[in-house]
Amino acid sequence: MRLRLGFLMSHTGAGHMAAASAIEAALDIRYPGLFACEQVDVFRELAIPPWNRVPNFFPYWIRYGSKSYNAFASISDRVLAHPVGRDMGPALAVWRGHRKLARRYAWDGMVVVFPSACALAVGARRMLPKTIPIITVITDLARPHSGWYHPEVDKCLVPSTSALARGLELGLRAEQMEIVGHPVHPKFMLYRGTKAEARRALGWNPDLPAVLLTAGGMGVGNLAELARVIARVDVPLQLAVVAGNNQSLQHALARTSWPCPFYVYGFVDNLEVLMRAADVLVGKPGPGTIAEAAVSRLPMVLTGVLAHEVANLELVRQAQAGVFVEGPVQAAQTVRSWLGTGQELLSEIAANAARLALPDACWRIADTIASLCGVSTAPAGPYTEAR
Repeated sequence: MRLRLGFLMSHTGAGHMAAASAIEAALDIRYPGLFACEQVDVFRELAIPPWNRVPNFFPYWIRYGSKSYNAFASISDRVLAHPVGRDMGPALAVWRGHRKLARRYAWDGMVVVFPSACALAVGARRMLPKTIPIITVITDLARPHSGWYHPEVDKCLVPSTSALARGLELGLRAEQMEIVGHPVHPKFMLYRGTKAEARRALGWNPDLPAVLLTAGGMGVGNLAELARVIARVDVPLQLAVVAGNNQSLQHALARTSWPCPFYVYGFVDNLEVLMRAADVLVGKPGPGTIAEAAVSRLPMVLTGVLAHEVANLELVRQAQAGVFVEGPVQAAQTVRSWLGTGQELLSEIAANAARLALPDACWRIADTIASLCGVSTAPAGPYTEAR
């Protein structure tokens, strides 16, 4: 009989979905056929109007109202850090969401990959006739939002030492938490192609340095301007842009004439190949992007930071795995400097990025979930190979 797992996530950004999918894939590899996983959007499926439409307007909020979003993130972080706010804040947002959760779904365990959904999971478990494990997998890197932490979860898996320290500050016990890293999809660790092989598979020029521009699954930020400025630098390069779900941006870039070899993509499922083929990543300092770039040994030029991503920058700076720039001009200057210096500097930064990575994260998370669900079967899969 398969064990049923519920993943509490949200379509407010692709990172939560990516984390859930990475963990599901790792479970399937390590424990084939043992788990049946179901993703539940806590807004769309548990909230009342107008909150159930949050995923629909969230991309526009980030794109056009980042200042108000930053203010909201800061205020909610302070509210949810208080014990009363921790339990009541999410309930106000989705109104009896824990009741709907307990009534609709019959699971053997819950995995939380969205901040503030911890309280929903705990509230639902209190109403169930049996006790099931709740595992939080934090996908913010350096200073997670306080909504990630709830003292009643069975295990809180964190990506960094600073995330562990934050949990201790917010009342979790040391034995409740474990540093595992960010859940990067197993395909990043299992892809064995060389840079040359990746470029051949993509149809890129095998000899030109390659710059990869990303802005998350939603394609937010000033990607178009970044691409235009970087394409004009006076060093040979080829440029690839991943526009995500932003189809208007993808079409606009595809219609533009470029002074260098140029490739534009929409939402992709082969980012591990794109990152292996590239020499430099330019993008937002999202936790998933940073973790994937680190596993891919890819130097990072980070820009377009949101409030909750600021701490991620310091993590990258301390590791000397990349730099933060204010806008397109500085990004282009950095790209020009790195590519013009030669391969030695890029190799050094790439090695620093690799040291920042924790490539075992998805396997360790899968094993922790299985253990808490009472699985005694010895795991299969490539854990040792991926190390």
